[in-house]
Amino acid sequence: MKYPVSGADLHNFCAKCDAIAGSKLILADRKISALLKAIAASEDMCRLLEKILSGYNYKLEFEKARTPHPEKEGRFILSLPKGESLIAFVFCLLCEFENKERDLANFLIEYYGYDDLFSDGYANFCREVVISFKEAVLSVCSPSEDDALVKAELELKPDTLKIGTQQFKKINKLYQELARNINKEGRMDGEQRRHYLKVADAFLAACEQGDKGLVEALLLALRYMCLGYKFLNAKVKLIEKEFEEFLASQGE
Repeated sequence: MKYPVSGADLHNFCAKCDAIAGSKLILADRKISALLKAIAASEDMCRLLEKILSGYNYKLEFEKARTPHPEKEGRFILSLPKGESLIAFVFCLLCEFENKERDLANFLIEYYGYDDLFSDGYANFCREVVISFKEAVLSVCSPSEDDALVKAELELKPDTLKIGTQQFKKINKLYQELARNINKEGRMDGEQRRHYLKVADAFLAACEQGDKGLVEALLLALRYMCLGYKFLNAKVKLIEKEFEEFLASQGE
């Protein structure tokens, strides 16, 4: 079933989902609040959720979705449902975070290995939960004819990169090394360090999303930002080399 939703509301919804995915755990609570406020401000989105949540038993569905991890005691695997059930499930989960009924950091440790993977654990959560939520909502929505321009904008396809798992692991390893060096750089104050890490985090997220144009723009930004820092500059050059080798392997 398709639900009529304003194109402007869908655009705002997508932007808020992407903001969570492009953020860091320390800012995630604020980003989740912004997403839920955007949903609440949209009459169309509220009507959609009212219909989807009718008769939905979140507590029961959550228990059905979780299974013990076969190798890690006290850890779980979360198998998310599909379609409208996924929309209901994730919306209720986000509300739990917002209402402090469930702690996000503890949830990431239990279900996404955040204590072992750190930023990878948060990235996995964003990809499997937040982005899946966004895509599921878009799949059941039908913008009005008046929103054709916005709909076209939502459907634009970026120049995509097909980065394989091994290639992404190499880039991610270099990103981790760069982040550690940024944190160790004594000539930066706290605000500078946060700005540098924000650009580095956005670069990694763009790699994972396969947005070639954004990857290249952020890599260029990192190159100029790190020119005055010997160790940071060296790490950025390694990342550039890895990225160039990847493009060459793709025939670009």
